[in-house]
Amino acid sequence: MELEKRKKNKKKYAGFSLLEIVIAMSIFVIVVMVATISFSNAFFSGQKTETVRKNLENGRTAIEIMAKNIRMSRKLVGITNGIKMFNNSQGKCIAYVFGSGKLQSIVYAPSDIETDSTFPTCSDPDMNNASDLISSGVSGSFSIIQTSIVAPKKIGKATILIKIGTGNDIQYMQTTVSFRDFRGIL
Repeated sequence: MELEKRKKNKKKYAGFSLLEIVIAMSIFVIVVMVATISFSNAFFSGQKTETVRKNLENGRTAIEIMAKNIRMSRKLVGITNGIKMFNNSQGKCIAYVFGSGKLQSIVYAPSDIETDSTFPTCSDPDMNNASDLISSGVSGSFSIIQTSIVAPKKIGKATILIKIGTGNDIQYMQTTVSFRDFRGIL
């Protein structure tokens, strides 16, 4: 009879003990914390990937613009932190300058025509009127090898090196562009 009473009481008070509830809650909290940390890491990783993608896209666009203008130009000259040239296709001078974390460009009228040729002279640019190709987090350099019509003859080229990004998110981009100024070489 005593046994039957206990069975009835157990049915009456059926449920979880306090210890079981505490253990279940602890496991639930641990699972939620692990999931939150995983989602947080995935979110920040996605943001970092997006920043790197944008930097690479901006750098690639800038390099393509500069390479096109360099190919179509003559009289490339290195200037402080940059390069200037006379662009044959536009009939204008173009300059690209790295400074203050920016890559700037300016298109301006040539200063005069040289007496011994039909080449205009490009004066040093006024970068106060320049526009930003890349507005932040960039540095770089230009290396120029001029075209030579005396032995050994060689076609000139310009190498562009861009370092873009900040902190641990720095990417390097480089390209070399041959000039299309073949006069006297071929």
